[in-house]
Amino acid sequence: MTLIVVIGVMTGFKEDLTGKILGYYSHIVVLKQNEGLDDYERIMRKIEKVKGVKSATPFTYTQAMLSSKSGSLGVVLRGVDPKTIGKVIN
Repeated sequence: MTLIVVIGVMTGFKEDLTGKILGYYSHIVVLKQNEGLDDYERIMRKIEKVKGVKSATPFTYTQAMLSSKSGSLGVVLRGVDPKTIGKVIN
């Protein structure tokens, strides 16, 4: 009985953790090293035609520095397309 409960809890934990990770990060990310993708719409359409792919959305990210009177902090900013993000988030 104890083993069944432990396996059930661990399975639930794994599913919850996977959901949280994939809620922020994609299964697949296509990017060009040190540059943006000028033809991202064409690439996105091609990816959406792949069997098993439900949807795709473009995003951008960059590093930034936030500062205030109490100090500074490095952050990563991530931007998404509001028109297509609803198709890919849970």
